[in-house]
Amino acid sequence: MAGFDPDAPIRVRVSSSAVFDLGLPPTRIDAVRSGVRCRVSARRVGRLACGRLGTVAGVAFWRRSGRGPDLHEWEREGILHQETVGGTITYRRFRAPGRYSSWAKEAQRWTVVVTRWRFSVLTGRGVPMVDVPWNDRRFDALDISLDGEKLLVVADVARFRTDSTGTIEVRAKCADAAGLLQLIGRQRRSG
Repeated sequence: MAGFDPDAPIRVRVSSSAVFDLGLPPTRIDAVRSGVRCRVSARRVGRLACGRLGTVAGVAFWRRSGRGPDLHEWEREGILHQETVGGTITYRRFRAPGRYSSWAKEAQRWTVVVTRWRFSVLTGRGVPMVDVPWNDRRFDALDISLDGEKLLVVADVARFRTDSTGTIEVRAKCADAAGLLQLIGRQRRSG
């Protein structure tokens, strides 16, 4: 390939209006080459980045994509903490309509939101994985702790959805996970 620079960053055209830069040398990925346009969805490129480059690089791609959930509903409640971070979700003995997994782990981008009224962990598209008011008795079903420097939220899915069973583990690499855990504990006691 004439003019191929193995150290040039990968640029992927996701739509006609957006170009995302993975910032990694093309020698680390064989499906996308510098200077070649690939018309694929953002989700496909994210999976490609996670699968070929590993979780860290894939999450770095999603952080740079600039998309995030709409937080208007949470802003009305008074946001005490809001942070968009990378992390993972682990499904254990999980059954839901159309999905079964004895064990699966996926890279995700999370938005962790603590308001005066509730605790929420939203996916990159704004879908709540955890959304529990402080005074809800289901909050006791959550096990919120630290896993190294990550916030770990373990939930029994059956307590939150009648059509699902199993356990999910949400890990979010927050800037100050210990401080966030203390804030959650204070809000839970006062709420």
